[in-house]
Amino acid sequence: MRVLRSELIKHKHTWVVPLMLLGPFGVILMGVIDFGVRLEAFQKEFARGDAWATVMGEMGMLDAAAIALGVGLLCSLVFDVDHRSIAWKQLFALPVSRAGVYLSKLGVVMGLLLVASVLAAAGLLGMWLWLGLGAIPWMRLAQFAFVPWLCMFPLVAFQGLLSAHIRNQAIALTFGVAGVVAALFGEAIPRWMPWAPPVDSMTWLSGGPGDIWQILGYAFVTSAVLSAGGAIAFARRDVE
Repeated sequence: MRVLRSELIKHKHTWVVPLMLLGPFGVILMGVIDFGVRLEAFQKEFARGDAWATVMGEMGMLDAAAIALGVGLLCSLVFDVDHRSIAWKQLFALPVSRAGVYLSKLGVVMGLLLVASVLAAAGLLGMWLWLGLGAIPWMRLAQFAFVPWLCMFPLVAFQGLLSAHIRNQAIALTFGVAGVVAALFGEAIPRWMPWAPPVDSMTWLSGGPGDIWQILGYAFVTSAVLSAGGAIAFARRDVE
């Protein structure tokens, strides 16, 4: 917990917190523009069927793309602070566990993503009220806030592994962007890749196919393996 607190202090004056706020704001803003421009067509769809499925059909993939890109950016920012200042040697000289340092950085990313997910759900609630869609689906909003966040674990573990061991963060970000583009094209990548669970969770939220318990189970197992492997590799790395 001491290491985690120090990580939070370290990123107090970086772009980490503004990025956490800009992500959900940008997603909701694009959704408002989308629905505002085509409001009459959407109103006809709302009248014909499930309003939630219609909203999520438009917002789901947009949010999934923002999630995946945000994970890559946050991981790069969190690790790049120490890469740029060449602070690893001084950090590892302290009486702290190297694995603890690594896991605390992943914890910071997951905490920031949780706040961003809750803010996105609050923005979606605002859209729901603005569109006048009737009774508020509180359970579905809660699922929108937390289910995709839980499915981000494998991606955070994977991007953290890349960002920790590759000093040039442009390379790690390239992997992240390529994975996002592939995941958004359905079967373009195998569903066991770390970019797939956020997309699959959004498909499930919009009423599409998929077993959410299977998706979550895969996410937890994969994230545990990747996090443990990343922590072990980080603890054994050579420091110049």
